[in-house]
Amino acid sequence: MFEALKTHRTSRGDVSILDLFDGARAEAFSVRQDGLLFDYSKTQIDAVARDLLVKLTEDSGLASHRKAMFSGEKINETEGRAVLHTALRNLTGDPVLVGGVDVVQPVRAMLERMADFARGVRGSAITDVVNIGIGGSDLGPAMAALALSPYHDGPRCHFVSNVDGAHVAETLAGLDAKTTLVIVASKTFTTIETMTNAQTARDWMVAGGGDPGAQFAAVSTAEDKTAAFGIPAFRVFGFEDWVGGRYSMWGPIGLSLMIAIGPENFRDFLRGAEAMDRISARRRRWKTCRSCWRWWGCGTIRFVAMRPALFYLTINALAACLPICSSLRWRATASACRWMALIWRCILARWFGVSRAPTGSTHSIS
Repeated sequence: MFEALKTHRTSRGDVSILDLFDGARAEAFSVRQDGLLFDYSKTQIDAVARDLLVKLTEDSGLASHRKAMFSGEKINETEGRAVLHTALRNLTGDPVLVGGVDVVQPVRAMLERMADFARGVRGSAITDVVNIGIGGSDLGPAMAALALSPYHDGPRCHFVSNVDGAHVAETLAGLDAKTTLVIVASKTFTTIETMTNAQTARDWMVAGGGDPGAQFAAVSTAEDKTAAFGIPAFRVFGFEDWVGGRYSMWGPIGLSLMIAIGPENFRDFLRGAEAMDRISARRRRWKTCRSCWRWWGCGTIRFVAMRPALFYLTINALAACLPICSSLRWRATASACRWMALIWRCILARWFGVSRAPTGSTHSIS
């Protein structure tokens, strides 16, 4: 099928996007669903290429792989795990079984724990929340917090990920150690960068008259290590091994975001994602177009899409959340990142309405 696509591309030669437009193209090459518009008419795709892309998704077994993911099968073959970020935003759906055990009810129970904690923080004297993490424990919530900044009505949100001491020093500068909450996000609670910054923040808080026992929380599965650090168990929020990476912000990793925008807005955030999950799983036309767009970005096909000029600045951070592959088949382009950013912002709008190097285990902040 790839060969058929390349042959079609060669036979067409260089075609101007303007030459493809007629009275029907805008409608024929766009999809409307649940208040969203996905317009891919302003690319060089034509009906033949689209049909070939649809056939490619069918031949690749996309439908069966998608079903396996939603049902909790262990599609992460490298680690032998399920991939269930969709379960984190399953607010109204059916049970999902992993090893014969329903994982949805514990997810919802954890969401309630997070909401109770967030309400307590928002109703307290806390003015700032500092999330310390790296990779998936930072990228997702940092991106969403920026994108949803118009909905912040709680404590200010800050994110620290760089092990360079300048990052944590600049973040903590100007904050009040007595009114700052620090969330340490590390599944194992052993990540060097995260724990170095966490210890630095703890030392800063003690020096400033704060109480780390009452002003630190953790998102981790290592309760023995969080206890040794001085964080009480009721301030520790865990998650399962089928949650990982950039997609973990839908669960406890998104605690800082929940505190910033409030539990109800966070639930709306999850509802928007859940709606997209249901569309992807059940409505063929929308999911086919999304899948074709992924194939469209493949370096092998070499069709050239027009680079979008307009996208929301508040969603720039999404590009860092997209997986980067060296594989020719799945290579992403800057243009595709911007399209994804625009789509993501539309989803959010639909549901909301509108330097010193470290020394030892800590940084020195003066």
